[in-house]
Amino acid sequence: PNLHARGGNRWGVGILVGCIGQSNMKEWFHTGRDLEADSLLRVYSEDGWHTPASRGNGAIACGNRIIARTGVPVGLLSFAVNGSGLHAKADWGKGYWEDTRSRSIYQRFLNGVAATGGRLEFVIWLQGEADAARRTITHDEYRAALSRFITRQVRRDIANGSTRPLLPFLVVGMVKRPGGDDAPHQAVREAQLAVVEQVAECYLAATTLDLRNQGKQHLAAAAYTTMGQRVAQTVLYVLGLEGFHRGPQVIAVRQDEAQILAVALQHRGGSDIRPASGITGWEVVDNQGRVPIQDVIRRDPRTIGIHLTRPPQGTAEVRYLYGARPDARRPLKDNAAP
Repeated sequence: PNLHARGGNRWGVGILVGCIGQSNMKEWFHTGRDLEADSLLRVYSEDGWHTPASRGNGAIACGNRIIARTGVPVGLLSFAVNGSGLHAKADWGKGYWEDTRSRSIYQRFLNGVAATGGRLEFVIWLQGEADAARRTITHDEYRAALSRFITRQVRRDIANGSTRPLLPFLVVGMVKRPGGDDAPHQAVREAQLAVVEQVAECYLAATTLDLRNQGKQHLAAAAYTTMGQRVAQTVLYVLGLEGFHRGPQVIAVRQDEAQILAVALQHRGGSDIRPASGITGWEVVDNQGRVPIQDVIRRDPRTIGIHLTRPPQGTAEVRYLYGARPDARRPLKDNAAP
């Protein structure tokens, strides 16, 4: 037959991941030059496709680990916006993610998705500082807004390229904010956890409260590396290549003696806990305020003991890594490989 036309279409094989939120997500792609990007890793932004080379510890750590386990190219779509809020009340002039107008930050993200094929396998969300700093967003408002954003925007507007029934949405827990107020930051964190538990195919991608800050609101370069590795672990878990993606879970607290509380843990991946003593980040609050803690120790692979300087009065609340700036110098960790 005669040839009437000649042409071509660009195509590729790989995993496309949308990366959105505010500045700590943005810094995934800019902070740190400690790693070399795998040759199969690419980043897409409004400037087009590029190779990250050695810039951006978080993005490179995440992409490299996924590639190492799958052997598949990874494309990370970088569309986070510094200072951006989720809810309209948290708009500091940088935009907010529930805004669907034509020139909104959300629409710019959708334009990027369309330019790369219109389908994603994962969306990673790292945000919350703008909403917490305004002190006007309640737990219920943030939870409802994030649920709407996932189910009524992201999953309606972006084709699901994964093998999961719904486009997986990965939430990175909001980072510490030295100088921030405990109540609004805790409200946002608890709202994020509630969404993870309540919305289908939504996962806690990484905890961050044990990672070191650089300044008031951003993480240090090495901390982004750790975060990137943790997010990759969750991606691999969703892909069925890892058996777990979260650390131990508190399942019960009991009062063993007048001044000793026993905290029972359930492992998700490891089989033991550390350090043996001096574990930080725990608080006990009763009707007189905070109960001073003498020490927090490992009793056995599934139990820690909180030793108090006085018995708690009335009903006590036990907290771990609570508020805007918890003490995470010696956090509780398990012995799993990551």
